[in-house]
Amino acid sequence: MSDVIESLIREWILNNGPTNEFEYLEDVLNETYEDIKGYLPSSLKLEFKVLCTQKKLKIRFVITNLIQKWIKISEGSENQTRID
Repeated sequence: MSDVIESLIREWILNNGPTNEFEYLEDVLNETYEDIKGYLPSSLKLEFKVLCTQKKLKIRFVITNLIQKWIKISEGSENQTRID
C-alpha cells in the first residue's frame, strides 16, 4: 500500500494539489478519518506537508480522498474489463 500511496501523493503534488475531485470537502474539519500508515521518502513527505499546509488541508483528509479516488478508478477499470 505504501507504493500506491506514494504514487498518489506524487501525482497530486505534480498537479499542484487539485481538490476539485475530492468528494468530502465539506468534512475538512471532521476528525473521523482513520490513520493511514505507509512509508514515504522524507523529501516527498516534506513536499506533501508543505502543499497541504498551503492549501489548509489536513494530511489525513487528502490521503483519504486520494485513496477513495484511486479505488473508484480501479473499480471502474475492473468493471470495464469484465464488460469487455
